Amino acid sequence: MAFLDDLTLGRYHPGDSLMHRLDPRLKLVMVSVLIVTVFSAPGFVQLSVLSVLTLALMALSAIAPTVWWRGLWFFRWFFLFTLVLHLLFTPGHTLLGIEFLSQDGLNTGLTVIWSLCLAVCLASLLSLTVEASCLARAGVDLLRPLTRFGIPVERWGAFFLLILNFLPLLRQELNTLVPQARALACAGFRRRLDGLGDLLSTLLFRLCDHADKWALQMARGESVQPLCSAAKLEPLPVYVQVVVSCGVFGVVGGLWLWR
Repeated sequence: MAFLDDLTLGRYHPGDSLMHRLDPRLKLVMVSVLIVTVFSAPGFVQLSVLSVLTLALMALSAIAPTVWWRGLWFFRWFFLFTLVLHLLFTPGHTLLGIEFLSQDGLNTGLTVIWSLCLAVCLASLLSLTVEASCLARAGVDLLRPLTRFGIPVERWGAFFLLILNFLPLLRQELNTLVPQARALACAGFRRRLDGLGDLLSTLLFRLCDHADKWALQMARGESVQPLCSAAKLEPLPVYVQVVVSCGVFGVVGGLWLWR
């Protein structure tokens, strides 16, 4: 169950770095544009430029490299599965003379994994440097013009906040069950199966209890967790945010024009 501790998505890492102090709305737009660009980048050079840009943003967050590595390691089996699928099912030249392995599939698979790694790092950058409540508020602020068309943006923000809070809640509940899970390690096979069923039922009941509490709070018009009302960190000067955003969007614009 400790494997969830390696998951960087949905987890906030406190800090006072440049990336932490950047406006959440700017970070949300910037990361979204970068992720779209990553999967639209057609070649090696474009992905290399995006990799350098992503590493620079990660360095500006002042978060230890081990955190990023563990976040990528969490998806290792997914990456391997992606590579195997491309190796077996992508048409093209054979690899090492083996009929069912594709050289083109290997190249495509490695490119896809490269893109996925960048996307995971960028999404992690957003969640590690912005609290869930501030991220939900940023989304609401960006979508606020839609309220003119009768769209309940505030309610969308509340539901988005629930989703962001689910992973930390799941991690917390799983950690409370770790001692019981370890006690089952020395038990027999049948006992372990029964114990696993009990642990899963306990976990589901606890999650349902939390969902009931959240539903009651929302029915009373209360917020499950207050949306970010004020930044706890001193915001960056406007000119710094303009320089960072112009740098990122300038690189992205250059890549799109290069296509």
